[in-house]
Amino acid sequence: MNTELYSLMYFSRSAMTDPDVDTTAEIGNILDAARINNSKLGITGALLMTSGCFAQVLEGPLDKVQLIFERIRTDPRHTEVTVLQCAPIARRSFSDWSMAFASPTGWLPIQAVVEGVLDHPACIDCSNLGKQLITVLQLLIAGTEITHAPSFATR
Repeated sequence: MNTELYSLMYFSRSAMTDPDVDTTAEIGNILDAARINNSKLGITGALLMTSGCFAQVLEGPLDKVQLIFERIRTDPRHTEVTVLQCAPIARRSFSDWSMAFASPTGWLPIQAVVEGVLDHPACIDCSNLGKQLITVLQLLIAGTEITHAPSFATR
């Protein structure tokens, strides 16, 4: 069995737009399931939801990351799933979390980045964006207030 660690990052749009759907409860359901399933498979990661979009990082053995991602990719609660990066990593960025969660209010740069990725995927420097996404998630999860948008590089 290959135990090399991989990190997979993606963006998607929320499909939970029905006003009768309790989005908070659905996010709770997503996190509950992720934390149980990820723990069993040795997956760690973080989920960001903002402005009707998701960004997520999954970390672990490639076969397990792919298994979890396939479930995520086909989940009807989101659309336009766009993989930003899937690459080997030396160490986990979210080793203490089966699935951390952040949902900042009043901070919209992720929405702009998502729009750019979905509308013009060739324009995004995914390697740099992936590093910045991890940094943003780590800051949010640590409870650090982000007062300015990180500089998301484009080509």
